[in-house]
Amino acid sequence: MKKMLTAAVLAAALAAGGTVSASVATVDMRALFEGNDGWRAAAQTAAQRRAALEKEFDQRAEGLTGRELAALLDEYRRKARAAERDDMAAAYDRILAVIAEVAQEEGYDTVVRARALLYGEADGDITAAVKARL
Repeated sequence: MKKMLTAAVLAAALAAGGTVSASVATVDMRALFEGNDGWRAAAQTAAQRRAALEKEFDQRAEGLTGRELAALLDEYRRKARAAERDDMAAAYDRILAVIAEVAQEEGYDTVVRARALLYGEADGDITAAVKARL
């Protein structure tokens, strides 16, 4: 909803002949994941759940063939994806919250992934500040 509102405001300003200036920061997400204890713990939990699901799948798949096996495989793939999302969500949300805090404190309107910046320049890089706070 917030993205749609921001896009609408930007479109209205441009349509009215105005200019929009925003301060843009970048953040290196890989650097934030590396060495982050919360992220590492979440990844470890996700790996353990994935291993348990694989073991359960192997037990249930014994003797199945064809469509039954394919259906079971689809079921476990969905379970594995959902489990990983659940396990990683809190750690990811924490990282996003700290990015937002640092950006607001340092006066940035927008933050983009450093690797996503294809053209132009950002006003600053907040990776170090975010990493220190995490």
